[in-house]
Amino acid sequence: MAEFRYARGRIVDSVRYLLTNILTALIEVCGAFLTNEGIAAENYGDALRKAGGVLGLTEQEQDDLAALAAQRNRLAHRYLNFRWQTIRAFSDRRELIARVAGLLLRKAEE
Repeated sequence: MAEFRYARGRIVDSVRYLLTNILTALIEVCGAFLTNEGIAAENYGDALRKAGGVLGLTEQEQDDLAALAAQRNRLAHRYLNFRWQTIRAFSDRRELIARVAGLLLRKAEE
């Protein structure tokens, strides 16, 4: 049983590390995109929301994207104990994240 606890702990740490870096990269790319467009952002959530708006996302998609900033903070700073719900929040928005990444790549190629 101890081996399982160790493995589970390693899995949680690894997933936390992976998700933190993906979300951090997304936030950084969105921030750079906004800077290039001459748009200021107040915080991570604002950067994600505004980038989504410029990229033509719906209001709901912008809100969903902005909510990822809170998940990133929970992962990076271990707020409120790490929970599988955080992974679920990321997983539920993975198509949106992929769509935003694609839109940002197309903008960079223009």
